[in-house]
Amino acid sequence: MNGRTPCTESEPLLNRRRTVPGCRLCTHDGPPLGRVVQVQLSGRQDPEFWEDVRALLREEIPRSSPRFLVFDIRGLDCIVGSALLGGLVAGAMEMKKLGRFGATRIVAMGEIATRLARSLALCKLEPVLGSVHGDLESALARRN
Repeated sequence: MNGRTPCTESEPLLNRRRTVPGCRLCTHDGPPLGRVVQVQLSGRQDPEFWEDVRALLREEIPRSSPRFLVFDIRGLDCIVGSALLGGLVAGAMEMKKLGRFGATRIVAMGEIATRLARSLALCKLEPVLGSVHGDLESALARRN
């Protein structure tokens, strides 16, 4: 499991809409957090990949109406600067449309976590995306 929290699918595979290779959406339901959509990303990504992820988020977030959105990028091989940030911000904006501004979390480790945290600060995106966390539990335990 590579240190990741296992996903429990909230609906049968037949009801799933779209899939994107390298992107796995999981829904966690239960107290005290309510519904959490976790986006697990893996492999090496290019800007076109992020277009597909943004389209998937535009469909899934309004459909599932989560309380929190978590991007788990621990499985990425590298980060693609503006494309990655654009994908993260797109998810946060979908959450804002639901009235849940500040409910987006990022889970990352190592060099990617360090570089992403630096990019968030330089681009002044911390109010939108919060900080980078090392695991799902700490990401959801803090307000940002």
